[in-house]
Amino acid sequence: MFRVGLLAQALHAATGEVTDEASAVERLGLQPRLVIGSRRNIKVTYAEDLAIAEALLQGAVP
Repeated sequence: MFRVGLLAQALHAATGEVTDEASAVERLGLQPRLVIGSRRNIKVTYAEDLAIAEALLQGAVP
């Protein structure tokens, strides 16, 4: 996660292809840090991910 102002600046300044928000911020010369979070905090991108998210919400996955 990035502060909205920094993210907007990074995306606006990005030339060429950036693969994600972190790569755009890196192009500003900054070094994003990884933070350990919950394994239950997943990104839903594909249909299979939605099934996993539903199982998590129903308590079927520890």
